[in-house]
Amino acid sequence: MTHRRLRLLRAWAPMVAYLGLIFVVSHVPIARIPVVKSLKLSDKILHALEYALLCVLAFRALRTVRRPWLFRWAALAALVFSSLFGLSDEWHQGLVGRDADVADWLADTVGAALAAVVLMVYAERHPEMPADDLPR
Repeated sequence: MTHRRLRLLRAWAPMVAYLGLIFVVSHVPIARIPVVKSLKLSDKILHALEYALLCVLAFRALRTVRRPWLFRWAALAALVFSSLFGLSDEWHQGLVGRDADVADWLADTVGAALAAVVLMVYAERHPEMPADDLPR
């Protein structure tokens, strides 16, 4: 496997695995998820944290794409992607017998937006594409 393909795999695999985890957990009734029961946090905070992490993983993956405009706007693209995935996750929960809640989607989006702000600061400090990622 080439160095570039290995880098792409390392960047995209965590996000894809995390998306799968979110999808699987969305099938489980909330009362049966032991971590949620033991944390004693608002479910909105958990939603925000969950989608903040998704935004970070999406940003990390998108920064490997060989498009300078996407490299520059990866934080915004990760925010939009995370919010849309949160929307689809809420819709999906409604299909499997869980509550589809607009407030949960808003919490998802707020968490992703907070992460995106931090990522935008990071991107401003690291504006250059690595030499092996420049378009050919």
